[in-house]
Amino acid sequence: MLDGIEEFYFLLYLLVVIVGIELSIFSIYKYQRGGYKQLPLDRMLFSIGLLYLIFDCSFFIFAINQVVITSNVLSAVLSMLTIFIIQVSIFPILLLVVIKEFSQIMHSQVNYLFMGIQLVLIVLNGIFNPLFSTITIIIKISTISVIIVYFVYLFREIRKKTSGEIKKRLQQVIIGTFINYLSLVFNLNIFIPFIYNNVAELLIVVGGIILLIGGYLFVFYGIYKFPTFYEVQWKENLIKLFIINQKKNSLLYSSDFSEGSKSMEDEIKKKYKTKSKKIEHFFTGGLEGIDKILSEISQSEDKQLQEIKKGDVVVLLEYGSGRLSHIVYVLVVEKALKSYKIFLNKIKNQFESFYKQLLLEDFERDKEKLLFKNFDLILQNLIV
Repeated sequence: MLDGIEEFYFLLYLLVVIVGIELSIFSIYKYQRGGYKQLPLDRMLFSIGLLYLIFDCSFFIFAINQVVITSNVLSAVLSMLTIFIIQVSIFPILLLVVIKEFSQIMHSQVNYLFMGIQLVLIVLNGIFNPLFSTITIIIKISTISVIIVYFVYLFREIRKKTSGEIKKRLQQVIIGTFINYLSLVFNLNIFIPFIYNNVAELLIVVGGIILLIGGYLFVFYGIYKFPTFYEVQWKENLIKLFIINQKKNSLLYSSDFSEGSKSMEDEIKKKYKTKSKKIEHFFTGGLEGIDKILSEISQSEDKQLQEIKKGDVVVLLEYGSGRLSHIVYVLVVEKALKSYKIFLNKIKNQFESFYKQLLLEDFERDKEKLLFKNFDLILQNLIV
């Protein structure tokens, strides 16, 4: 029979477990249903969900052990199991290193080093945990410290190697996860054996729970707003965008991704000058480059041609939907990445969403660029 304080602790622990499981399910659901499976880096969403699923299993076992179990032997075994699950919980993130795209963010050697340290701690936990309380405390502190150091390292790498919205959301997720593991210092009763005051014990438990829920909220907000995780170098390889009316053989919209200056355009021209002069056609904004693209499409047996190689650049194509199938979206890039197909599809969806009615109407050709000029703002939001 539980007394009042034990019932209160158990309810707090149960609340944390429920919130954590919901966070885990939400992260995995967002990965599965949100179209994130197309890009390798988006697997971080799945790994985060798996991390919290494992993490919450450890906390549930800890709650049962803390409030329900009375046998010393069984309590020691469950204590060892709790630490083991916490040690394993970080592996979904550590194992992301097997995806080659993550090597641009996290050094594989560092990940393998942390894996090795965790494996050593797992072995030590299995050998000593049920036997020596002092060593158990050392193992707990070491486990938490190693995980916290890893997330500090990961936070630093994310700050250096990502940008825009994805950087902001990943930082929120990492800060929240950092807080959650830090809260284990309070939640795993590391200090309670040295405290003989019930009020102080209550403050430690409640403080740890508040810290844990605060971390969950950070992670939830980061996941809720999580954008598509393009390859790290995707912006650097962008050259130019065209949106073409295939029926009229006219240019509706173009952008050179130079953020309003000619510096990037000049740099790209200079970069490719010795390799191929074909790139010049893409920067003139005239009909010559458009004619060449449309000619490639019409001559191809595949009427939905997706990719054209032009010298040292790649031209990716996306076609309008339904009655707008005559609209062709052309993205000129340095090299083909998986991210660009998704990026180009988003451009198409946004362009048709804002201008569908206008695109179905007949308007004077010389007004086309003026009518679609406002798409600059929408495109900028897609790039950030």
